[in-house]
Amino acid sequence: MDITSLRTMLLVHRHGSIAGAARALDVDPSSVSRTVATVEAAGGTTYAAPTGHAYLKAAMRQTGAIYGGEMSAHHYFREFMCC
Repeated sequence: MDITSLRTMLLVHRHGSIAGAARALDVDPSSVSRTVATVEAAGGTTYAAPTGHAYLKAAMRQTGAIYGGEMSAHHYFREFMCC
């Protein structure tokens, strides 16, 4: 996934919706929808969690996620998550 797609997905999670991410990026919501579709077509699943590492890590544990990211540029990988 390229950095633009990653940033788009992080904004979807941060704003909790495609429309919110589109407003933040100043793009048409269909652009964001295409990014979500691309991630899902590649076998990925998207999930929005409240902001904050504690919430993100809890959501990762609950969903079995292998990766999670925040707009603050914090990246979490299951195999390196300490808690």
